[in-house]
Amino acid sequence: YQDNWYTTEFTDGFGTSIGNGKGRTGADGNFSIALNEIKADDTTELTLEINATESGGFPVSARASTILHPANFYIGIRPATWFGQAGNALRFDALTVDLDKNPAPGKVLTASFQKVTWERNDLTYGYSFTPTYTPIESQQVSTNDSGKTFVSFTPAEAGTYMVELTGDGAK
Repeated sequence: YQDNWYTTEFTDGFGTSIGNGKGRTGADGNFSIALNEIKADDTTELTLEINATESGGFPVSARASTILHPANFYIGIRPATWFGQAGNALRFDALTVDLDKNPAPGKVLTASFQKVTWERNDLTYGYSFTPTYTPIESQQVSTNDSGKTFVSFTPAEAGTYMVELTGDGAK
């Protein structure tokens, strides 16, 4: 007999319950929980915790975690340089790999470039800063047979910029 099954998606270290219920094992001693409908916007740790009672009435608990991926591949990005100059192109090399770390060729990716500015928030005990993102431009690229591609961006003015690569659920 199994009571109180639930899954937890960890976000800020505390987690959010995304389901719970009760059930009973079959004659073969097995019990299944359908997790097919769980989706993730980003790579997430998913934890399943079981509290069961065995035939003698003693509690048995178990917990297991796995990584839930929003897509069947990863996107990696690396700047050619960490600093640039307004008016000069900045290059970023990208690589797509499958979940087994093998090249994932033929992926269409969207590169979104945004300027980042910081808004100061005065607090009673100090201050904090909140980023504000302003879209600058976007472009589409495709990975080659080795899963590689690159994007480039020329900032019009000095500042802090962010690039985000997305495609088919991967980010």
